[in-house]
Amino acid sequence: MRGLLTIVQIGGAVSSQELTAPPALADLRAGIGGGYIELVPYFSKYGRWRCVAFCEEDGKLKGLPINDHATALWHAQVAALRGRDVLVGPVVIVSGAEVIRAM
Repeated sequence: MRGLLTIVQIGGAVSSQELTAPPALADLRAGIGGGYIELVPYFSKYGRWRCVAFCEEDGKLKGLPINDHATALWHAQVAALRGRDVLVGPVVIVSGAEVIRAM
């Protein structure tokens, strides 16, 4: 089983680590900076891989800054969201079909 856990930070910095199993909830929470995780709807491709993406559930209520890079990746998949919604705070992307199926 192979996959990738990618964290897109505010400002566009991206870090990745290989996965051999689905990530633990604690790893997802750490990637978004703590708090509750929320699935980002319609964020289903990262590069050429199927993926799922997560953000801080209360990020907008907490006033977290807009994550321009993650928002651009999301909007590239869902043009109808442009100008209507943004992602805030760090965003965690889990990619790789086998890992996603196991989640």
